[in-house]
Amino acid sequence: MTFEELSEQLSGKWMGEYLLWLNPTQPSVKCNSTSSIQKVVMDRYMKIDYAWEYDGKKQEGLLIFRYNEKKKKILMTWIDSWHQPDFMLCEGSIDSDNKISAKGSYEALEGPNWEWRTKIIPKSSDAFTFEMYNILPDGTEALAVQVEYKRNIT
Repeated sequence: MTFEELSEQLSGKWMGEYLLWLNPTQPSVKCNSTSSIQKVVMDRYMKIDYAWEYDGKKQEGLLIFRYNEKKKKILMTWIDSWHQPDFMLCEGSIDSDNKISAKGSYEALEGPNWEWRTKIIPKSSDAFTFEMYNILPDGTEALAVQVEYKRNIT
């Protein structure tokens, strides 16, 4: 599947259960999530808007990405109201199963920078999984967010 075909498949409105791990050794916090995916800027880019709630307060996020044919890479920027107030620039790939994985880094309060991985995993034309991982300086990855989105047909 080409990036354009994948963009078409993922475009639309989605609903899912948002799981947030504040500590990888503790149970996740659960809430509802909505997402809207659309092609933008002459259909060259994908835009994912998502919303969820924590402790009664609405949270929002935004990813914009494209496949750079020359570099053979996904180029992505990410911001949100919970994790990432500054633009995080990420690079990654699309594998043979059309799974998108992109990684960026952020400044830790103390010590070396940490990394962050975002995954978009198509399941069917009506479902995809959205995952985000914290990557510790030693390379250990810890699942931070997981949403199983289903197409919203209402």
